[in-house]
Amino acid sequence: MSNPNFTPITDIQREQAKQQRLIDQEYARNNLKIDYVDQPHWVSLAAKYNCKLPGWWYPSSDVKYLRRVAKKANFDLNVFVESTGCSNIKEYADLNSNWTVLGLVGTLLEYIDGQKTLESK
Repeated sequence: MSNPNFTPITDIQREQAKQQRLIDQEYARNNLKIDYVDQPHWVSLAAKYNCKLPGWWYPSSDVKYLRRVAKKANFDLNVFVESTGCSNIKEYADLNSNWTVLGLVGTLLEYIDGQKTLESK
Protein backbone atom coordinates (compact mmCIF):
# COMPACT_ATOMS: atom_id res chain seq x y z
CA MET A 1 0.00 0.00 0.00
CA SER A 2 1.60 3.26 -1.06
CA ASN A 3 1.09 6.69 0.43
CA PRO A 4 -0.34 9.11 -2.17
CA ASN A 5 1.27 12.07 -0.33
CA PHE A 6 4.75 10.56 -0.42
CA THR A 7 7.21 12.18 -2.79
CA PRO A 8 10.36 10.13 -3.38
CA ILE A 9 13.67 11.82 -2.63
CA THR A 10 15.65 12.83 -5.70
CA ASP A 11 19.27 11.89 -6.28
CA ILE A 12 20.25 15.52 -5.79
CA GLN A 13 18.41 15.69 -2.45
CA ARG A 14 20.01 12.41 -1.39
CA GLU A 15 23.48 13.76 -2.20
CA GLN A 16 22.76 17.04 -0.38
CA ALA A 17 21.63 15.14 2.70
CA LYS A 18 24.76 12.98 2.58
CA GLN A 19 27.00 16.05 2.32
CA GLN A 20 25.20 17.76 5.22
CA ARG A 21 25.54 14.62 7.36
CA LEU A 22 29.30 14.55 6.65
CA ILE A 23 29.58 18.23 7.61
CA ASP A 24 27.60 17.58 10.82
CA GLN A 25 29.79 14.58 11.67
CA GLU A 26 32.97 16.58 11.17
CA TYR A 27 31.60 19.33 13.41
CA ALA A 28 30.78 16.75 16.10
CA ARG A 29 34.25 15.19 15.90
CA ASN A 30 35.89 18.58 16.36
CA ASN A 31 33.55 20.25 18.85
CA LEU A 32 31.47 17.74 20.81
CA LYS A 33 32.09 14.88 23.20
CA ILE A 34 31.45 11.79 21.11
CA ASP A 35 33.07 8.97 23.11
CA TYR A 36 31.11 7.68 26.08
CA VAL A 37 32.26 4.84 28.30
CA ASP A 38 28.65 3.84 29.02
CA GLN A 39 27.61 3.67 25.37
CA PRO A 40 27.46 -0.16 25.23
CA HIS A 41 25.21 -0.06 28.30
CA TRP A 42 22.99 2.53 26.61
CA VAL A 43 22.64 0.27 23.59
CA SER A 44 21.36 -2.54 25.81
CA LEU A 45 19.00 -0.16 27.64
CA ALA A 46 17.66 1.13 24.32
CA ALA A 47 16.95 -2.45 23.31
CA LYS A 48 15.33 -3.13 26.68
CA TYR A 49 12.95 -0.19 26.23
CA ASN A 50 12.52 -0.83 22.51
CA CYS A 51 13.78 2.57 21.40
CA LYS A 52 16.30 3.79 18.89
CA LEU A 53 19.38 5.77 19.84
CA PRO A 54 20.06 8.94 17.86
CA GLY A 55 23.11 9.31 15.66
CA TRP A 56 26.35 10.09 17.49
CA TRP A 57 26.76 13.39 15.61
CA TYR A 58 23.48 15.07 16.59
CA PRO A 59 24.00 18.01 18.98
CA SER A 60 22.44 18.14 22.42
CA SER A 61 20.03 20.81 21.19
CA ASP A 62 18.08 18.10 19.29
CA VAL A 63 15.92 17.43 22.35
CA LYS A 64 13.21 15.75 20.29
CA TYR A 65 15.17 12.51 20.74
CA LEU A 66 14.83 12.78 24.52
CA ARG A 67 11.08 13.21 24.15
CA ARG A 68 10.85 10.22 21.80
CA VAL A 69 12.77 7.92 24.15
CA ALA A 70 10.73 9.00 27.17
CA LYS A 71 7.50 8.42 25.25
CA LYS A 72 8.66 5.03 23.97
CA ALA A 73 9.66 3.99 27.51
CA ASN A 74 6.31 5.28 28.86
CA PHE A 75 8.11 7.69 31.17
CA ASP A 76 7.27 11.27 32.15
CA LEU A 77 10.19 13.37 30.91
CA ASN A 78 9.34 16.09 33.45
CA VAL A 79 10.35 13.73 36.27
CA PHE A 80 13.83 13.46 34.72
CA VAL A 81 14.06 17.22 34.13
CA GLU A 82 13.15 17.91 37.77
CA SER A 83 15.90 15.53 38.92
CA THR A 84 18.46 17.60 37.01
CA GLY A 85 17.49 20.84 38.75
CA CYS A 86 16.67 22.42 35.40
CA SER A 87 13.36 24.08 34.62
CA ASN A 88 12.96 22.41 31.21
CA ILE A 89 14.66 19.99 28.83
CA LYS A 90 16.13 22.77 26.72
CA GLU A 91 17.93 24.20 29.75
CA TYR A 92 19.36 20.73 30.48
CA ALA A 93 20.57 20.47 26.87
CA ASP A 94 22.08 23.96 27.00
CA LEU A 95 24.01 23.07 30.16
CA ASN A 96 25.46 20.09 28.28
CA SER A 97 26.04 21.84 24.97
CA ASN A 98 29.39 20.13 24.39
CA TRP A 99 27.72 16.71 24.48
CA THR A 100 25.81 15.02 21.70
CA VAL A 101 22.16 14.16 22.21
CA LEU A 102 23.27 10.51 22.29
CA GLY A 103 24.93 11.21 25.64
CA LEU A 104 21.84 12.94 26.97
CA VAL A 105 19.59 10.11 25.79
CA GLY A 106 21.96 7.63 27.43
CA THR A 107 21.74 9.38 30.80
CA LEU A 108 17.96 9.54 30.41
CA LEU A 109 17.83 5.79 29.73
CA GLU A 110 19.93 5.13 32.84
CA TYR A 111 17.58 7.29 34.89
CA ILE A 112 14.49 5.60 33.48
CA ASP A 113 15.93 2.18 34.18
CA GLY A 114 16.79 3.15 37.74
CA GLN A 115 13.30 4.54 38.36
CA LYS A 116 11.56 1.52 36.86
CA THR A 117 13.78 -0.78 38.95
CA LEU A 118 12.79 1.11 42.11
CA GLU A 119 9.11 0.96 41.15
CA SER A 120 9.25 -2.80 40.72
CA LYS A 121 10.58 -3.40 44.23
